[in-house]
Amino acid sequence: MRVGTECSCLGGHHRQMKTEDPLARRGASGVFPEQSCSRRRLLARGMGVAAGVTALGAAGCIPGKPAETTATLPASGPPAQVVFMRTANPTLAAAYDAQSAAFNKQQQRVVGRFEAAAVAQNETWLTKLTTMLASDTAPDCFLLPQDILPAIASTGALLVLDPYIRRDAKEVNTADFFPRHLEGGRWQERQVALTPDGCAILEYYSINLFRDAGVALPKPTWTWQDYMEAARRLTKQGDGGLVQVGIENSFDERQLLPWLWSNGTDVFSPDFKTVRVTERPTQDAIQFVVDLVRRYSVTTMSPGAAVGGNAFRSGKAAMMRANRGAFGQLANVNSFTFNVVPIARAPQTGSSTTFTGPGHIGIAKTNKQPAAAWEWLKFLTSAEAQIIRSTVQQGGCPSRNSATQHPSYTETTIPALESKAANKTFADVLTDPKMARFVPQYVAMDEAMDTFSKHVANALQGTVSVPAAMQNAQRELEELLRRRPQPAR
Repeated sequence: MRVGTECSCLGGHHRQMKTEDPLARRGASGVFPEQSCSRRRLLARGMGVAAGVTALGAAGCIPGKPAETTATLPASGPPAQVVFMRTANPTLAAAYDAQSAAFNKQQQRVVGRFEAAAVAQNETWLTKLTTMLASDTAPDCFLLPQDILPAIASTGALLVLDPYIRRDAKEVNTADFFPRHLEGGRWQERQVALTPDGCAILEYYSINLFRDAGVALPKPTWTWQDYMEAARRLTKQGDGGLVQVGIENSFDERQLLPWLWSNGTDVFSPDFKTVRVTERPTQDAIQFVVDLVRRYSVTTMSPGAAVGGNAFRSGKAAMMRANRGAFGQLANVNSFTFNVVPIARAPQTGSSTTFTGPGHIGIAKTNKQPAAAWEWLKFLTSAEAQIIRSTVQQGGCPSRNSATQHPSYTETTIPALESKAANKTFADVLTDPKMARFVPQYVAMDEAMDTFSKHVANALQGTVSVPAAMQNAQRELEELLRRRPQPAR
């Protein structure tokens, strides 16, 4: 089975698997991955998101109550030409071209077309989109990563979609979207984008390494203690250091959030007015991560680990956290069999909460043909389009429940995958809002995660204790909230 190589979902994919982040112009990414990109570093290059589109807000695009009027297509005249743009490799572009063909065949009033964004050296899709929005030259529909949605939406640069969704409620069928995917496209209770896909992070495990070590395979109800004990038994010491580890993981940025969420805490309060990193549940979660790395030495980040890159793929790590896109990196593996399971449950809450990083599609508020753009966006996020993409690309994590019931999704497999039921496991997590969240919608969340990750890294390196690291992070994050407060509703 041919596997695709790119996905618009943009959550924290496993860092060491060298997947492509189309926004950061990295290497090929395997099937339907959520990229492990760091939007913080992209923003640091120019702080382009908020600053670049502020001019749109100043020009009269300040968020307000959505108008109940909607644009309609003209009754006559030539068909409107509309473009959806994002970065894409040939496999993904072929899927979008197939969607365009299907859309254009079923009606004659709008001609939809996909255009892969031409991104110059040292430029990213993020900076390109920011520039286009600021200059009123954005394409009709465009990829809008979850991370940057708050910064752009807070300026009023995006068309509010609620009136269109209400008008076309039967076609849009919002009940078919996974709850978190639909929620991720809202800003201050207004729907400003819809998403075609977005994968959740689960735990991959090597069945062979578990069985060789006599360790019970993970179950959906496993706990942090189970996770730690399995990792200890699956780690092997050799003459030159650790030659096999229990965990290949990147304990930074988004990969830290599930540890906090599962333990009933977060970086900020829900209203983004209070920093929570010195609270006991936060410190307990980070201490557990630090212990995995330093006290128990069971990870690829642990001192003395000599397992090289892509340790899970090479059979030198028993577990890793990644989205469904990791299938692409494992497509040619034939030396072991793997499966996936929800991440372990925290002792404080008994909960397992992972993250999903949907890549939304939005329309600029200043779009000159919003009726046509809406028809194109509506199709791009439909179940029909998602099934087309799964069929052509053999990839993606559909945002609609109905699309995950189609054979193009359920029957996807690779030689090393123990069971096609893994596809259902990824979808099942998304059906429960308590088990999957997206990156919090704070306008400076990129900078906040950079700050938090920096101080966690100091604790992981052993230069400071966890309480000291969290105190340092608390001070910097409080200053960030003063400097960049969340806009009032």
